Amino acid sequence: GYSSDDVFGLEFDNAFKRYYPVTLEKAADPVSYVLKTGMVAESPRTVILVRKDGTEAYIAGNTAPVFSEAGQITGIVISIRDTSKEYILEKEIEMILNVNLK
Repeated sequence: GYSSDDVFGLEFDNAFKRYYPVTLEKAADPVSYVLKTGMVAESPRTVILVRKDGTEAYIAGNTAPVFSEAGQITGIVISIRDTSKEYILEKEIEMILNVNLK
């Protein structure tokens, strides 16, 4: 994975390459959303994360603001989990069901 030295000072979008699996469109930047709205950003669907070594992982997660007592955003917490196995299994099941329904 990435070390803090690899990503320190980079914007989230520049540090972590992500895209949607079906459309291959660049995934929305959850950090920008949180900074703009002050609300939690939940991953609406599976996103592909390109790892440092170029391999890919399907991920899902949440991004949440951390507030000071004065109500100012002082940080952001990002929680990501690898959903690769689940995503691949779902696609395999879909293929089997599609073949059997034809």
